Amino acid sequence: MSLDDFCESIIYAFDYFREELKQTCGKFFIDNEKELNSLEDFDDLSLDEDDIKTNESISNLPLALVLRLLKNTFKVSTNFDALAYAHQNGFSFDWDHLERALLEALSLDDFCPAVNYAWNSNTIQGVLKLGLELQSEESS
Repeated sequence: MSLDDFCESIIYAFDYFREELKQTCGKFFIDNEKELNSLEDFDDLSLDEDDIKTNESISNLPLALVLRLLKNTFKVSTNFDALAYAHQNGFSFDWDHLERALLEALSLDDFCPAVNYAWNSNTIQGVLKLGLELQSEESS
């Protein structure tokens, strides 16, 4: 796999349910994230919505790659908007994993989209509980 064929490889992996190739793409992404982020093709990388919706293994990919795929596929601007869209449309992901990672990296820039996501999703109790957990970890 190379920088030149990464986008085609991951699209192929999802289109044809190639689990091993998805994992290879995930590892390649981790090893080459900086270089991939500078590629024009990578900026526009998206998948067919049905491929993402029916494919639970997407949450096994690196979080940054999952979020890019969600944002580009659904044409939304923030990570929390992407999760909200996926959540509201019946996507089956490892929600705890995705939400926890985003909340642990929460910044002031993400705060309003995070609150909006928590308020509008069915996971508000989990998000609030996680926020309390993170707060207690910081004060210990």
